[in-house]
Amino acid sequence: MDEFQASQDTQMSFPPSLTSQERAAVHAECLKRGLRSRSYGGKASRQVHVFKARQQSSTKSEMLPLSEKAMHLLVTHLQRHPPVQQELEAAAQGGADDSLYAAAPAKDEKKNMSKRKERVENGSAEQDGQKLASEMHQRVEENPESRSLGQQRQKLPIHAFQQEIMQAINKNQVVLVAGETGCGKTTQVPQYIVDHCWADGRPCNIMCTQPRRISAVTVAERVAKERAERIGGGIGYQIRLETRVGPKTYMTFCTNGVLLRKLTLSNAAASLEEFTHIIIDEIHERDRFADFLLIILKDLLPMAPHLRVVLMSATLNSEAFMSYFSCPMVKVPGFTYPVEDFYLEDILALCEYSEDGQPTHSIKGRAHTPKEKLVGETLHLDRKKLCRIQGMIKDAFLTGDDHSFNLLWSSLMEDPVDGLEGQHSYVNVQHDPTGTTALMAAAGKGRLDLVTALMNCGADIHLRSSDGSTAKDWALRFGFQETASVLQSMEEQARSIENVSLSTVRLSQYQLRVDPDEVDLELVCEVVMYICRETPLKGKDADGAILVFLPGWDEILRLNDLLSSFNDRSPFKLSVLPLHSMVSPDEQRKAFKRPPKGVRKVVLSTNIAETSITIDDIVYVVNSGRLKEKSYDPFTGVSTLQSQWHSRASEKQRRGRAGRCRPGQCYNLYSKSRNESFSEFALPELKRSPLDELALQVKLLQQGALARSITISRGIGGIEGFLQMAIEPPVSQAVTAAVQLLIDIGALTSNEELTFLGRHLANLPLPPQVGKMLLFAVLFQCLDPVLTLACGTAYRDPFVVPADPQERQKAANNRKYLGNIGGGLSDHLLLVAAYEGWVAARKHGQEHRYCRTHYLSPGTMQVIDGMRRQLLSELKSTGMVADLVDASINAHNREIVRNVISAGMYPMYGSVLPKVKDAKDPRITILTRRGDKVSLHQSSINQGIKIKESEQLTLVTYDEMIRGDSRLYIRSSTLASLHFLCFVAASLCILKEEEDQEEGMEPEEADNKDQSASDYVVLLLDNWIACKVPVAAVGPLSLLRIRVLASFAYKVKHPRSRLPEVLHDSLSTVANLFCMETLPQIHMEKQENPTFRPSEILPRRDGHHSGRSGSSYPRSQHRGGHVSRSTAQSNKKQVPVPSKANRSGSRNESALMQKNCQGSSTSPAAEVKTVRHQPRHSRGNKHNKPRHKEVESNKNV
Repeated sequence: MDEFQASQDTQMSFPPSLTSQERAAVHAECLKRGLRSRSYGGKASRQVHVFKARQQSSTKSEMLPLSEKAMHLLVTHLQRHPPVQQELEAAAQGGADDSLYAAAPAKDEKKNMSKRKERVENGSAEQDGQKLASEMHQRVEENPESRSLGQQRQKLPIHAFQQEIMQAINKNQVVLVAGETGCGKTTQVPQYIVDHCWADGRPCNIMCTQPRRISAVTVAERVAKERAERIGGGIGYQIRLETRVGPKTYMTFCTNGVLLRKLTLSNAAASLEEFTHIIIDEIHERDRFADFLLIILKDLLPMAPHLRVVLMSATLNSEAFMSYFSCPMVKVPGFTYPVEDFYLEDILALCEYSEDGQPTHSIKGRAHTPKEKLVGETLHLDRKKLCRIQGMIKDAFLTGDDHSFNLLWSSLMEDPVDGLEGQHSYVNVQHDPTGTTALMAAAGKGRLDLVTALMNCGADIHLRSSDGSTAKDWALRFGFQETASVLQSMEEQARSIENVSLSTVRLSQYQLRVDPDEVDLELVCEVVMYICRETPLKGKDADGAILVFLPGWDEILRLNDLLSSFNDRSPFKLSVLPLHSMVSPDEQRKAFKRPPKGVRKVVLSTNIAETSITIDDIVYVVNSGRLKEKSYDPFTGVSTLQSQWHSRASEKQRRGRAGRCRPGQCYNLYSKSRNESFSEFALPELKRSPLDELALQVKLLQQGALARSITISRGIGGIEGFLQMAIEPPVSQAVTAAVQLLIDIGALTSNEELTFLGRHLANLPLPPQVGKMLLFAVLFQCLDPVLTLACGTAYRDPFVVPADPQERQKAANNRKYLGNIGGGLSDHLLLVAAYEGWVAARKHGQEHRYCRTHYLSPGTMQVIDGMRRQLLSELKSTGMVADLVDASINAHNREIVRNVISAGMYPMYGSVLPKVKDAKDPRITILTRRGDKVSLHQSSINQGIKIKESEQLTLVTYDEMIRGDSRLYIRSSTLASLHFLCFVAASLCILKEEEDQEEGMEPEEADNKDQSASDYVVLLLDNWIACKVPVAAVGPLSLLRIRVLASFAYKVKHPRSRLPEVLHDSLSTVANLFCMETLPQIHMEKQENPTFRPSEILPRRDGHHSGRSGSSYPRSQHRGGHVSRSTAQSNKKQVPVPSKANRSGSRNESALMQKNCQGSSTSPAAEVKTVRHQPRHSRGNKHNKPRHKEVESNKNV
């Protein structure tokens, strides 16, 4: 199926030899992959046929609602600003291009070109290296902490390889350093390079990359301490939201993304001249930016002979990197104390879980067999015979002769009792009151033959007499060593069999009770408590920190709460410290410090603690085995972010975190059998992620200053040719999907040339679609809410899902309530409303209470707030925005915001299918452009909407599709009307008039139909949506489409310049149109306000706060919040970008504009025709596709 999806074939068939079960498996797999499948034929010849989903076009002509006021608005704009010849030519050529309205003040452009990222000057290059080294050594000697760290540096395993590493770097342009966890490569190799350069009197400026922000910061701080430097002095770091470098910085730690942006900017050549060494750390993690960097560096190295590249990796799969660069490798062993491993079956036993998989607290080491058990086991025995055997046991032991033991044996071997287990049910009878059994008596007299016989007949070797002695103890007590040895051997064998059986039953019951896809946080707490009980913090065990690996932030928060509740009633003192990128740097640093005496440190982290960062007092690791990983299916366009099992490579890394200061233990919360099923390595991110961001970076790199240094093969496609040079290239379908998306949103031309919009989007730290949505918001002056949405979409959903069913229902009702506040019918506006309420609550110091009440993650809200500041700073630095208030005049007009969101989400949209009467499935169904039928996720506030067949077509825009167990879902969506699509659709053409099937119609009816049809033109948007538009509106709409695209292009090209008057007026007209033509009335369930009551900080339903709003934007200064001409003119900053050059329908637009503009002087009222709705056809008919007709530019419509 992989080959079929990657091919150009549209159909494949499986042989008839498949069984019914195999055919069912094929159907299930097709459902997952978004393919269609059918079975045909009789029993012997039945075959499964698989088809690719066909892009469907609607055969029904949807009416584009345009009121009389809207028509007047369009025609008035056309009268004020008639089309010029340049616009007509642009329409004929496929839409707006960069030459439209190109004039701009030269001084603004010079200012724009001169404002670039500041170059970090290398102060050390011009100073004497020996002097710098001397000053550093003096600082270290004067600093006790640095002096102590210097002594620890010499004990690291990598210290012995210092000379070998430096010799390899001096002789080779690329060197691979492969070191085990804890060997010291991350902190020491950069320092070795600096020290050797200084000793040789050479300048040195190093850029060291890390896959994560927290790693870059913590490593920089550690190195600064070791060298007695200050952050921002000789040692610095650059990450998102924070930069700490200075003019004398010689060693900078950054993320892979930061270095990538530095290399793809137009001054990238200067950046390379600036660095003497580039170190890419943790390359074994296969971060997509790291793999992309390797492609760039491999091509750049011949052009930059001064540059040295050091690749650092764990010893996992290091041969692949060595082969890729044909470079030498220095292998450094690590050092950790021995680590003992425990798996789930061991953990359940240690934590005393019962056979039904439930935790219990039974007493260990029972002293003797309970009397109640003895009674229970003897209830069914004959009382007379029982007393007789007890007497025989006593006589046999006291006399010890053969006769007594023979009598005892004969009595025991009589007929067994019905209903009891075992062949001989009297063999385990115990003497009352001593508790002696026949086995104990025989062992006490050294009768080895009888002991063996009794064991074969089912004698219980574990039974104890009243003094707690087993049969083995009796043999030892009376000096029969050989008998005791035999019993010891049998006891061990029996215990092993019993443990295996009990362990299997316990594990099975536990796995039935617990969801395998979720981390059992209660079990994690049990493990932590077990460690605290069994290893108190005394003497040599004073260092005993615990590191818990969890899949995500939500699990960290929940476990933190659980451990805190344990802490309140437990005798053990715990210091629970989350280690995550959502935690402030000050809180992160606490995880690396030693706790007070008598306090156990428990660090809760995700896989960021696997590599790079080292907490040196960790002794115990609790490994959930889970991590959150995003995957992308290029064949279906579906993304998934879910918790899944890690690889064996990750398990090795996590295990290596234990035993840092003494022998350690690793508790794995999965079974041994599951461990054997793990993959060896994780799939590289480049092969499981959307490639649109990287595709833009490829084109930016090609057109930048490095273009002459990098060759991209055009024979197989420029972007694909470049990405094929990766260590493990992505599949071709993923590259094709990325390129098509960029073409659709106007970032690339059809020839893969980078547009001005694409250049701007490549410079934003956002996915291209989200970046374009921001630019739309700048144009229509509603930036503030869209800024929030952009950050939330790029990061994560802040809403949390409670575990308790009742709380979960409250959370769902709360989402609907906030959704109504945000404007309704939009999950994206729900996020905006939640953030605005949080900002307002924060001003009153109630943000934590607000988050609890509205089921929000406090950490996520803080990250979104920080990302907003960063993005606003980016927009200001490019000149797009001067002030947030001015850029947010229309922020409270939710109709404008709704349409801006929809335009930004393009081309991710679909149409809502009307509910089928008496349908079994009550869920809303969406038909996408691909022809997929998808559902809204149960968490969506749009899930409860009701749309009737008689209502106009409603579109749904969304950011991504996710895959569920049996269907595709849209998680976050916004309902929109057709109007936004007229301005952003990738293609727009005119349909040939459909044959009206007049057979059987009366002549008068046919004439009336012809007369009505002549008032309208059917436009086909994206080769899918057909809509009827009044002839009088086609010209103005086509002109506005051209001018909106021209506004976008102008603003991107001249961000600091004012828009020309005609473009300002076109944007104002479009904004007013959005406000006039809103969504139809759609029934949606209302929700009451939850328990959080302070009305002064809750946003009202109109989007305002009754107190001072957390957002900084004012209300629109014109009626209804529309963009007036004066308002548009007062904005000196914002302007858009071409959505996409319209190729297929270009000549249609030109012809329509010429015809309609010639008659635009007539009265607007005279141009508005009475709309007579045509009969509704079934939507999405696959067999009757509309016919397209290109209209020549010199013909009338």
